[in-house]
Amino acid sequence: MLIVNLVTQAQTVRYEPQVLVDYVSAHGRQVTDVRAIVLQGALAQLKEAGHFDDYMKYFPAEYAECAAQSLASTWIPVAAVVAHYETLTRMGLSDTQIGGIGERLGASLFDQLFATIVRAVRAAGGGSGMWFGFKQADRIWARMYKGGACRIEQVGPKDAIYTLAGLPAVSSRPSRITQCAFMRGVMSHSTKACVVKVVSSAKEASDSLTLAISWV
Repeated sequence: MLIVNLVTQAQTVRYEPQVLVDYVSAHGRQVTDVRAIVLQGALAQLKEAGHFDDYMKYFPAEYAECAAQSLASTWIPVAAVVAHYETLTRMGLSDTQIGGIGERLGASLFDQLFATIVRAVRAAGGGSGMWFGFKQADRIWARMYKGGACRIEQVGPKDAIYTLAGLPAVSSRPSRITQCAFMRGVMSHSTKACVVKVVSSAKEASDSLTLAISWV
């Protein structure tokens, strides 16, 4: 019912699309490194869900040591994140299992790294608060990724299009599920309910992903 209501809302209200953020990293369009806390957070969620031992059977030791021994704020190679998604594929986890891990990761990681933005969004309230948060996408991206690009487009009162670019393997099944779930987790701080869907076209590059986000 929620999805139907959100789609109906988008169809009945004509809205002039507006680009809020169109960011390209000064380090280039390709992501080369990711904050260690991203992988560390994923490993913590896997451990909490009881999948950690199975995960470590498949995950390359070189990256496991890199994640475990690095400070949360340091950079690790993006190849470690690619290896993470490949490991989830080998484990055979269901969409629901991967989504649950991604959603909890989004909620906890965003609260840890961007508590100031979360408080500002909540204080603003209503639609303006969420759009204030979306306008910080370039700051958020630069803190989590070295390189790459992101774009935020407002297409309705409570509807946005979010494009990620330059992330290797981002279009893979585990990554698509994780990115959608991650955004739901992030949005859970300030919305009653949220729907995130992949809207990427067949022509989109394998290192890019476009998400449609709607909320109430």
